[in-house]
Amino acid sequence: MGPLKLVVPTESVSSYLGDTALLRCEVTGDPMPVVRWQKNREDLPLTLTPESRVVVLPSGSLQVSKVQPPDSATYRCLADNPGSARTGSDADLRVLPEPGTTRGLLFLQKPQRVTSLLGRDAVLECSASGFPTPAFHWMRGAERIQIRSKKYSLLGGSNLLISSVTDDDSGSYSCMAFNRNQNITASCELSVLGKCVPRRPPLVARVGTYLRWHTNTHKQINK
Repeated sequence: MGPLKLVVPTESVSSYLGDTALLRCEVTGDPMPVVRWQKNREDLPLTLTPESRVVVLPSGSLQVSKVQPPDSATYRCLADNPGSARTGSDADLRVLPEPGTTRGLLFLQKPQRVTSLLGRDAVLECSASGFPTPAFHWMRGAERIQIRSKKYSLLGGSNLLISSVTDDDSGSYSCMAFNRNQNITASCELSVLGKCVPRRPPLVARVGTYLRWHTNTHKQINK
């Protein structure tokens, strides 16, 4: 087991009304710690529902979409695993009036390579800010993903949630943020790990009345 560490302190951020804000909480530890957040020292729910404006992402970051005046507050992350617990530094989210002038699109979080276990849900993180406020869609290779299906949904309006991944979900994905003035794109890879299950070893030789078997009795499978 490795010590639980908060890698960098959470930094205060300013966001325009209606835009997206991202507060980071970078932690390490073995086993990997669970991250939760507080707003003005009160726990925020650990929800991963597509309808939520405020979501705690698998990376530990707190994403606030369509920022509203009540979101202006002091936040901090808390991380714990069976071995220890750590509390992050306070960070303020300041909500600014939207001036209505064009701001170029900028990624707050580009999608990163993700490795997921077979049958689990996977989240590919992606967020951006700018004005007009960007919309998002995702591509798998050259094909646009149909959101709001049983397989795919958007978490916090921009992060791709893939339900119950299979080996067929492995591959390259691209996140596009766009408005009427421009679009920006970033890509990542999703890898799906299968389960290691025992199988009957092959018969390799007959010696007298005894059978000799290979000692390797496990095989990596994806389905």
